[in-house]
Amino acid sequence: VMETRESLIFYIAKLQFSPSLNIKLIILGHGRAGKTSIVNSMIRNNENKKKKKKKKKFTEMIHSISTCGIDKTDLLLDNDITASIYDFAGQLEYLASHQFFLSNNQGIYMIVVDISQSPSQ
Repeated sequence: VMETRESLIFYIAKLQFSPSLNIKLIILGHGRAGKTSIVNSMIRNNENKKKKKKKKKFTEMIHSISTCGIDKTDLLLDNDITASIYDFAGQLEYLASHQFFLSNNQGIYMIVVDISQSPSQ
């Protein structure tokens, strides 16, 4: 997942946005595909980098429960790039509400797929 964070920074740099940028990262996929795990891993990696600089002890408890609705997290990716991460619930009962948030929404979309499941699931 560290590669995910680094790939995201590389992609944003290629777009040549102005400095001091706040981007939207919209994460979509079926329930239990691993969307929240990716977000938690990105946060953990970010905190580990801070820990190395500040040499403070860091502990974090990550729950493996399903997202209800949308979870929003702000994450500093680089010195001047902040990502607002929108983790959308993937269960069927939430899919109808996604259209209200996704139409005319500019951002970077990440589709997460559980390759251990068949495509029809």
